[in-house]
Amino acid sequence: SIKRPKSTKPRPKRIRKPKRQPSFMDQYKINPDGSIDFTPEQLHEILGPPPPPVPPWHQPFVPSFNVKKLWRKGP
Repeated sequence: SIKRPKSTKPRPKRIRKPKRQPSFMDQYKINPDGSIDFTPEQLHEILGPPPPPVPPWHQPFVPSFNVKKLWRKGP
């Protein structure tokens, strides 16, 4: 077999792959079904402070019965 002369050129250094930048999604826990579990701190960051509780008199009154029917019947 013919012996080739060894090249005098230095071997190129193996270029190291840059480490993967931490992705934006890495900080969230993603469930197998695709939903995301947020920590309470993350939720607070996303949603901001919780809304103030609504006093009962500000909540719309939703009757659970049919008012018209009762009104038609009369007393």
